[in-house]
Amino acid sequence: VSKENRTISHVVFMGMGEPLDNFIPVTKAIHLLTSEEHYGISYKRVTLSTVGLAPKIDELADHVRVSLAVSLHACRDSLRSKLMPVNKRIPLSQLKHSLLDYQRKTQQKDM
Repeated sequence: VSKENRTISHVVFMGMGEPLDNFIPVTKAIHLLTSEEHYGISYKRVTLSTVGLAPKIDELADHVRVSLAVSLHACRDSLRSKLMPVNKRIPLSQLKHSLLDYQRKTQQKDM
C-alpha cells in the first residue's frame, strides 16, 4: 500500500534496458515482490518484457514464474535481424523453442 493508500496490483519489468541482461537483480526483485513475507504480489501479476534472450529465458524458468512479453517486431528472421540485431544471434526458431519450454516448465497456459 502506497502513501496514497493505493495498492500495487501489477508490476512490469521493461523500459530500463533488457531485464534479462540484469538477471540476478531482476530475479531477486521478483522474489521480493512475490514473496508472502514481503509484498505478496501474485506471480501472475508480474510481467517481464524482453527482446527474446532465449538462453536467459531457459534459465529464468528455473528461478521464477512470471508472464513474458516478447518484442518480436517482425515474424521473419530476415526482417527481424534488420530491426533487432539480437536476432542475428538468437533466431526466431530458438526463441520459439525457449518460449515453449518456459511455458511447459512454468505450466502457464496463456503466454
